[in-house]
Parts: sequence; structure tokens; C-alpha cells
Amino acid sequence: DVEIFDHERRFAFQPREPWAAGTYRIVVETILEDVAGNNLEQVFDVEAAVAGSQMKDGRDRVALPFSVE
Repeated sequence: DVEIFDHERRFAFQPREPWAAGTYRIVVETILEDVAGNNLEQVFDVEAAVAGSQMKDGRDRVALPFSVE
């Protein structure tokens, strides 16, 4: 289930079923940006601020890996 709140400044999701233990990734398209033009490739005029610290798959997406134990 997805919820957008706080005047469209926050996004939350919750799976319908509990996730099994394992490794997952959240993948976000880098085209998403806020009203000031900040996006995942160029945040506050600092190029690749997030993308450089995450795993970019070469298709205009950023992946954030995480584990469920």
C-alpha cells in the first residue's frame, strides 16, 4: 500500500504481506525531482550526491539495497 502525505513531500509504502528474509533493492527513476529541481543525480547543485553513494544501474535509475533479517 502506498501513501503520499505532508503536502506531497513524503511517500511511504507498506507491503501487503511481510517480506521474507533476504536482500532487496528500492529502485527510483532519477527523473523524479522536487519543485526546486533537486533530483537523485543532482541534489542542491552537487552532482551525483546520492547516485555516487548508491548503485546506479545505467538506465536512469538509482537502487538502494537493503536486507530483511
